[in-house]
Amino acid sequence: MNKIAISIALSAAIFFSTAGCGTSNTTVTPSRSHTTAYIQNPPFMNKLNLEVVTPSNTFNSFDMNKSVYTNVPVYDSSGKKISLDVDKQPIFFEAYWCPHCQRTLVLWNKNHSKLQESPAIVSSGFEPGTTLSQAVALSRAEVNALGLKGFKIYFLLGSAQKYTPAGIPSLIFKDKNQIEMLAGEHTLLIWEKALRAHS
Repeated sequence: MNKIAISIALSAAIFFSTAGCGTSNTTVTPSRSHTTAYIQNPPFMNKLNLEVVTPSNTFNSFDMNKSVYTNVPVYDSSGKKISLDVDKQPIFFEAYWCPHCQRTLVLWNKNHSKLQESPAIVSSGFEPGTTLSQAVALSRAEVNALGLKGFKIYFLLGSAQKYTPAGIPSLIFKDKNQIEMLAGEHTLLIWEKALRAHS
């Protein structure tokens, strides 16, 4: 089994003990002939009041394979392909349709000045075949509806989706020389602790 698959499997095992979403929100829509189906991304919907949980106040991060998150291929909104490296900046994986991700982004937005370091926000969880322009439009709808400001958002599309942890929201960060993952919905103090550890 390769390093990416092992890291994803480990993240799945730990993730399902915290509050968060899986990595797919598949909507099957009948085609015009009604004999086959195609998969599409659902439109953005404000889900701040759905699946409400008490955010975890436990720092329950776990070790990840460093080599998996030192070369994450993403696109910026202009279409430029870049590689994110957790050694240089924490990486936060989210999906526009995930209520736990939406609440985390709103929490960070309200408390931006308290965060030691801003992570790279990676929008993921798109259906296969999603174009960059479709992903950017969905992300813009999320940013506008939630009033988010000051976040640089990158997009994980196509086969690169394999880098998305098994559950979201997930923050991949460096603590000393070890790569850690904090998954699910957490209090601001716990997110601050993870971002402080990285700097």
